[in-house]
Amino acid sequence: SSLRKFRYVVGRSIKELLLGMYRNSNHFQFSNSDLIFFIEYGNHFKQYKSISNHPSLANLNHKVFFLNSAVYSNNSNAVEEPILIDDLHSSRDYLVSFIKMWFVNFKIIFGNKLYNNFNENKWRLIVELLYLNSKTLINKYLIERSVSRYLKDVKTAVFFKAEGYKIRSLIELVKNNCVHTISIQHGLIKKNIKYNNLKVDEYIVWSDFFKKELDKSESECLSVALGCPDYDIHFTRKPIKKSTSVEHLSKLLFLPNSGKSQTPESEIVLALTI
Repeated sequence: SSLRKFRYVVGRSIKELLLGMYRNSNHFQFSNSDLIFFIEYGNHFKQYKSISNHPSLANLNHKVFFLNSAVYSNNSNAVEEPILIDDLHSSRDYLVSFIKMWFVNFKIIFGNKLYNNFNENKWRLIVELLYLNSKTLINKYLIERSVSRYLKDVKTAVFFKAEGYKIRSLIELVKNNCVHTISIQHGLIKKNIKYNNLKVDEYIVWSDFFKKELDKSESECLSVALGCPDYDIHFTRKPIKKSTSVEHLSKLLFLPNSGKSQTPESEIVLALTI
């Protein structure tokens, strides 16, 4: 398996470089905006649409950056001037990212300090580190080089999560360019180490409960409870009536999903109509 992972390291980096060489080196062109949304998953896009469709934001001048090509393909028609992150990368970006990644990898291969206590499994550890670097560093360097070129006039960047290596790197990059960062809750939040020391400036959550969960996780960011546009609209349409009769009282236990994705709208409607 170590040999297979080493082949992946070499093959992935060469593949990324060759693909980059075939890309147009001209930078992607689009009109400037002082607000941008970063979309990674389909549920992030649903949350974005709920916000952008609000009457008070109808004329909001903004841009949408897609981090996932599949999500871009499925939803780009619903956005004016959609931007796929991969389209921002030039051939030079790929070359520089390739060189930087292997500079780090060579330091791992020929470094000694890290392996003083791992003499028996030294090469297995090296392959594991090269494997992880190959999966993350190329994307990290590509995004750093390409996205930073388009942040000159941006004042605020909105994300729909603040955890995960890709989003953390993006948030740090955006903040280094003096852009204010906001994350909006899109799924359940519970006390977890992944929410520790978040770099985002503000985290907008659904309620005080989730605000407390972030505090318990030592998120160290400003959290604000503002509700959820995608769900709140159902409560305003159909108020929940309290039953005055206890003769035929039935108990309902409503369990949203585990937090991996946003609870489907159909489940919210069903719970309110039962």
